[in-house]
Amino acid sequence: MFVEEYLKDFNALQAAIRAKYSKRTAGVIGCRLLKKVNIAARIAQKAAERMKKADLSADDLLYQIKSICSSDIRSFLKFGPGYVTIIESDRLTPEQAVCISEVAESASENSSQVKLKLHDKAKFIDMGMKYLGLYAPEKRELSGSLIVETGVRRVGDED
Repeated sequence: MFVEEYLKDFNALQAAIRAKYSKRTAGVIGCRLLKKVNIAARIAQKAAERMKKADLSADDLLYQIKSICSSDIRSFLKFGPGYVTIIESDRLTPEQAVCISEVAESASENSSQVKLKLHDKAKFIDMGMKYLGLYAPEKRELSGSLIVETGVRRVGDED
């Protein structure tokens, strides 16, 4: 159940909670589960199956992330003092079209308004950086005790 829940949002804490582990220990359990070879292999297998079923590759996703990260509002609008003109949708390239998250038009008796909203560029830059491993590892403080036993054993000593 943890694997299916983890694949929903790739959040080990939330996946453990949804898989009915205690909220108090879900973070630790989620982390431990991800480190288990059989769990990691099952996640990789399920993720690959989903990508194949969706006819989607990591390259496809990176290409879309790149398009959104490099988007420029001037590709969609012409504007200057006193005017704004939206580029017609059939003149947009596929790379430009993927950057648009919403288009809405509202009209009243006296005027009309068009809303053009692009995807959140910062969010997609964050996704790309995570995928490419460009963030420094998180530092975590640990508390508790650690007992280390050391000893010297001489050759010939009996157990």
